[in-house]
Amino acid sequence: YSATHYDPARPVRFFSYQLGDETVGLLRAGGPVRIKGETFREKFGRNDLTSVVDLRVTHPLVENAGDILLEYQLREDGDDPLILSKPGLPGMEPRLAEMGFVHVGRNHWVLDPHQHPEVWTKNENDQWQRVGKPTKYLSKVEDD
Repeated sequence: YSATHYDPARPVRFFSYQLGDETVGLLRAGGPVRIKGETFREKFGRNDLTSVVDLRVTHPLVENAGDILLEYQLREDGDDPLILSKPGLPGMEPRLAEMGFVHVGRNHWVLDPHQHPEVWTKNENDQWQRVGKPTKYLSKVEDD
């Protein structure tokens, strides 16, 4: 937890991704947070991060569990999400870049899905999703 963001005024949120009865992914998000500096504003058009994702743990045998958690976080953050990710392990940088994150210094990566239409789009329900994925794969299972 050494890289986690803590602000007692804004409690963190936890999200889990489950397949059946098994938890295969966990995401911890804090924020919103305001970033100082004109350089950040010039790059992203604003200084307000909607979320800080500082913990994302996934089962190694479940493909795209981290992506699904990220997609859910984008949906939670609304129409104009701006997410900061602070990976806990080295070697995650290529995957972050593939998902549209931009390195902004130190161990900080920022995603503005509007800047990466090759990766992110809005579906017919006006919700963020990855390009090429079906709309309903991230839906809740309803009990009859």
